[in-house]
Amino acid sequence: MPWSRYRQRFGLLILIMNGVALVVAGVVMLILFRATVRENLARLQETNNSQARLLEEIFWQTQSPEITLGIAREAARRFTGSARTGEFIILIPTGDDFQIFVSRWDNVELELGVKIQSRQTLRQAGGLLAAMARTPPRRSVGLIPLPTKQQVLAAIEPVQGLNWVVANQIHLSEVREPFLHASWIALGAAMVVNVLGAFLFLRVSNPMIQRLERLNEELEEKVQQRTNQLAAANAQIQTLNRQLQSDNLRLRAEVEVARQLQALSLPRPEELAHTPQLAVSGVMYPATEVGGDYYDVYPQGQQTWLSIGDITGHGLESGVLMLMTQVAVRTLLTRGESCGAHLLTILNRVIYDSVARMGYGRTLTLTLLHHDRGQLSITGQHEEVIILRTNGAWERIDTLDLGFPLALEPDIQPYVQNRQVRLQPGDGGILFTDGITEAANPQGELYGIERLCQVARTHWHQPVARIQQAIMGDVQAFIGPAAILDDMALVVFKFQPDGTYPPNPGVPPGES
Repeated sequence: MPWSRYRQRFGLLILIMNGVALVVAGVVMLILFRATVRENLARLQETNNSQARLLEEIFWQTQSPEITLGIAREAARRFTGSARTGEFIILIPTGDDFQIFVSRWDNVELELGVKIQSRQTLRQAGGLLAAMARTPPRRSVGLIPLPTKQQVLAAIEPVQGLNWVVANQIHLSEVREPFLHASWIALGAAMVVNVLGAFLFLRVSNPMIQRLERLNEELEEKVQQRTNQLAAANAQIQTLNRQLQSDNLRLRAEVEVARQLQALSLPRPEELAHTPQLAVSGVMYPATEVGGDYYDVYPQGQQTWLSIGDITGHGLESGVLMLMTQVAVRTLLTRGESCGAHLLTILNRVIYDSVARMGYGRTLTLTLLHHDRGQLSITGQHEEVIILRTNGAWERIDTLDLGFPLALEPDIQPYVQNRQVRLQPGDGGILFTDGITEAANPQGELYGIERLCQVARTHWHQPVARIQQAIMGDVQAFIGPAAILDDMALVVFKFQPDGTYPPNPGVPPGES
């Protein structure tokens, strides 16, 4: 766009800004004018009320209308008022006629006139006198049009005991006059400023425009140079982008392999269906492709080991540490380890050394449960273990004092304890990770362990697979459209010594 067009637009902008300034000034003056009108009305009302009360007091003291009127007339002669067009009126009814005492004050005329007119004449004439002649007389204040097409600010007040009516008025034109004068001055000043501004702009803008045109030519040359540089950089970015896409495909393939390995490492339903004396159902939902939650079931003859853990964070590193933990636990159990406290102590040393070598900076909590014909031994620190009974009662077992986070200290033997729980046929428990109890809905409310216990208790008469499905369904319904922020793992188990409690045809023996 030529710089002359910019100059035209800049000049137009100056005119618009001045126009806006005039509009704003006009609005401000209108607001001030209305405030002045209200102030004058309030002053008229106050003056009028004071005069009426004074007449009432004089009449009460003298009990003579004539004396009261004489004092009022003498006071009116001496009262110069507070406005050039002010007028003080006393209306005295005498039958169907009215005596009208008028005191005017201005720079030219100062007189006290007396007229007698009928009520009908006053009503036909309209204006302030017509408003004063209403029956019965009423107090009022406001803007009143006169027969001369002028408008006055007036206040009307009855005088009690005398049946008189007094009024004070000021012409609206007197209130408006200073604002009109200021408006003309502002308009003239704005026009002068516009003319001077346009003149100065034209004088100053010509050399500036010439310089801007030279700068524009230099800028176009630099833009062309920069465009050429960007084209070369873009070609390099395209090459890097293709390389990045290749790396992303390879990384996604590696993550997919890790995810499948993790899925394959979890117990399969057919394994859980043949767990001796226990019906077990478990599930794990990762927050990302690879999760850090872990659970496992390991039968040993008529005995069964259950484990559940939570690695800090989630993702590929947590998934690798989970696989290492599972392999280490299964290796120790396969080697014949039968003491949960000793197993955790050895496992901690193995995981501690491996984490230090890899530099992951991750830890995990892990609880081991050993079941043997209704006797349940709990070892290790993790979330609470929920024990549910066939009569509907439940017990929350805190594991805080049963162990210590793994991979945090090289030796945790002094901190490892165990807790014994006796199960009757149909009794069982719930193992979970904090991704379930800390799942949040869109309002920021947490799912909580109390709700987990209530849902488990409601469905405890059903097979463990259905209990697990009911809990996870309730969690999903609770969070709604909110995102899953942490891995979730859940294990439900029941003590079923004969594999038939409670009866439920059509379900595998381990879950009947």
